[in-house]
Amino acid sequence: MGHARPTVVLTRSSDDNAPLRERLEALGIAVIELSTAALVDLPPQPDAATCLAQCAQAQVVAFTSRHGVDAWCRQLGAQSLQDAVQRGASVAAVGKGTASALERWGIAVGIQAKDPTTGAQLAQSIGDHVMRLPTHRSSADKPARTLAVQGRQARPELVQGLRDRGLPVDTAVVYENAPPAPPTPELVVACAQADAVYLAAPSAADRVLAWVPQLREVPLVVIGPTTATELLERHGLTAAAVAASATVDAAVQALQQVLANRTPFLDPFDRSPA
Repeated sequence: MGHARPTVVLTRSSDDNAPLRERLEALGIAVIELSTAALVDLPPQPDAATCLAQCAQAQVVAFTSRHGVDAWCRQLGAQSLQDAVQRGASVAAVGKGTASALERWGIAVGIQAKDPTTGAQLAQSIGDHVMRLPTHRSSADKPARTLAVQGRQARPELVQGLRDRGLPVDTAVVYENAPPAPPTPELVVACAQADAVYLAAPSAADRVLAWVPQLREVPLVVIGPTTATELLERHGLTAAAVAASATVDAAVQALQQVLANRTPFLDPFDRSPA
């Protein structure tokens, strides 16, 4: 083992890593950050005027990440969402982080995915909400529309889940996950000696394995079954563990279980600070 303490590589942006990093470090687990995400605003697509018009007509405006919330509000204004809520539309969030971002911009959250906090669950929650709307029941030929605010190459579960329920959905693309600069040689060496890697997206696996091929030999813990499937199909690798949900608790438990197999002194269920 190349590090004095059990060591995990985290692959999200520093801000996104923070809750998991803090939990792991409190458990005495060392963290190396190898960011695979540079999240940048994109000019709204299809265009700003169309996105604002769709927002003004939608019965639900849905966000699957805080980055989408911030990019929308920076470019198109929080007022557009506040106006939507004022006229009776609902703003939907995939989880606590997304909901907190909306609240920071002064936007009330009407629908939130819970247990699990996924795009598929958000589609279910939106579908249940829409079915209860009086306008939906009285206008079967014109069901309530949802505007899904997304990043480029967004995961398909939300939009596909709504369409599978026969609900019309528009999309607004306002940011992208661009590749950051490659890691330094020193960081590559440190990562190659880690005990586990946490991957929160298929793109993270692509970039990590391109930068540090040695990590093919290190246990890879993934955020969910979609990333596990992509890891196998794209790279021929089986995840050492799949987190039970996208929560920090689930990630910690999956990582601890993997680390316990490599470092027997580590109790995978001990959550007390080191």
